Amino acid sequence: MAERREFRLGQWQVLPDRRLMIRADDEVRVRPRAMDVLALLASRPGEVVTRDDFAQEVWAPAVVTDNSLNRCIAELRRALDDTSSDPGYIETIPRRGYRLMREPEYPEAAASDDARTLLPDVPSVRSIAMLPLRVLGEGDVELLAEGLLHEVLTSLALLGELQVISATSVYRYRDTVRTAGQIAVELGVHWLLQGAIQKADSRIRVNLQLVDARRDRNSWARVYEQPIDMDHLFGIQAEIAGDVAASLRARIGPEARKSIESVPTRSREAYEAYVQGRTLWNSRADHGLRRAEELFRRAVAIDPEFAEAWCGLADALGMLYDYGYESNRAVVTKAESALNRALELKPDLVDALASRGALLSGIRQYQASIQALRRAIERSPGLPLAHNWLSWTSALIGDACQAEASGIRAAELDPFSIEGQSNRALGHLARGDFTAARRVAAHTLVLQPDFNTAALYQAIAAWNLDEFEEVISLLEGQSVNWAGAGAEAVLALARLRLGQHAVAERLAVTIAESGYRFEAGLVRMAMDQPQETRRLWSALDDLDYFPLMSLHYGWFEDIFDRGQGTVDVDRLWVLARRVVAG
Repeated sequence: MAERREFRLGQWQVLPDRRLMIRADDEVRVRPRAMDVLALLASRPGEVVTRDDFAQEVWAPAVVTDNSLNRCIAELRRALDDTSSDPGYIETIPRRGYRLMREPEYPEAAASDDARTLLPDVPSVRSIAMLPLRVLGEGDVELLAEGLLHEVLTSLALLGELQVISATSVYRYRDTVRTAGQIAVELGVHWLLQGAIQKADSRIRVNLQLVDARRDRNSWARVYEQPIDMDHLFGIQAEIAGDVAASLRARIGPEARKSIESVPTRSREAYEAYVQGRTLWNSRADHGLRRAEELFRRAVAIDPEFAEAWCGLADALGMLYDYGYESNRAVVTKAESALNRALELKPDLVDALASRGALLSGIRQYQASIQALRRAIERSPGLPLAHNWLSWTSALIGDACQAEASGIRAAELDPFSIEGQSNRALGHLARGDFTAARRVAAHTLVLQPDFNTAALYQAIAAWNLDEFEEVISLLEGQSVNWAGAGAEAVLALARLRLGQHAVAERLAVTIAESGYRFEAGLVRMAMDQPQETRRLWSALDDLDYFPLMSLHYGWFEDIFDRGQGTVDVDRLWVLARRVVAG
């Protein structure tokens, strides 16, 4: 395969891994196979690249038809404003192949995209995790302990100089017998903050140690003691964040300090409902999200000025819709209303910026979503939610590099988060690294065996690696709400590859009866039924998540290639571009 580095070709900047060409204010996205053809031509400027070369370098082991190659060349010429009669970029060499007429320019000092995706062997000296506090003695302080953990980590995540592991990942160490060194290795951090909390009469006492886990020694041990009320609880959180920042030589800017020292609510009952809601929301499961919604509603009913709880309510409602648990668009309106209320109360709330990005992504305003998420990351570089949604939304618009980079970053910040790990797997799928995608998705299923999104990602990777029995074991009886009939379609494709045509036929009928025309057409095309595919695809006037990504990343491109000349695949690309453009 030809080199995939970014290069300049005449007036165009070509980004192969993003399937993107940029000129002044123009951006043109091409199909994966077409970009592979251009990359091969660019690797041999001035030389004739034969049809056999293209077959071997771009399509092997699949068999390519002349029509498939011709279509890629025509697509590239349209993108480059080139013509076959008066070529400026790609010249046809009759009965032989094609020649690139310009010399590509590669940046001499360009950093490899892959370099950004490598995980460090040694953690940063400014990487830290705070473990769940042990509760000592009598007293109902468990939820306060959980809330304090969340607030400290949220505060530290505002400091761009620190890498802070999310609360989602540290909860697993609540009653652990692992040593500090073992935990640090598993979380990929240098420092651990650990200790205990207890109620003493009307006061609360927190004992903490900052541990240099790599050297197995305490840096300091301190006691924080205050009356039990919300002002003083958040005061303890601010003290701890300040002490940690000073110890790790991290600067707290004015905006971060203002956020760290704020008091979200003075109602303990509202705060405890909020903490419980956030824990359940992290499950991403239907029942967990619905219970989280109830708890957030309870929190704002008790304290209508609690901006963070309004933001939590928006997150729960938005995710119910986006994950397909709720199909009524009125849910989105309610989420928007809750989010607007949060921002009215606290315009600089970082969580609300990330939530706005997530909500905009769910209603297909992708560019606006990305802008909101980038603003959230600028304000709080260690916010896993923002990196997760940036990864997902980038995958939807075809930006494979950003999808993978953000997925990796989210997984670094929250290594035991199923969402972070599944987005990392999706990023690898987008980049065509099926071995890595399969490994990460399998790991995600270990974390949560019933997380069917990870099963679908592993199955797509396995299908592209010709592991069809694995696909069947992963997807038999599975359905993934947000992916339409994507899981059922991949299962049918695997059955076909194993010669199980009758089973695939039954699946194709079921998929079509369910109204998923893209997925049904994909299976029919694989069954060499172009007329039925044409009937199904010609009725499409919209594309959802699974069709969008299937087109962007060419996971089933040999099936699309089979239909060239008999099925208007170009029309699907027109639909995809319309959806992405909003």
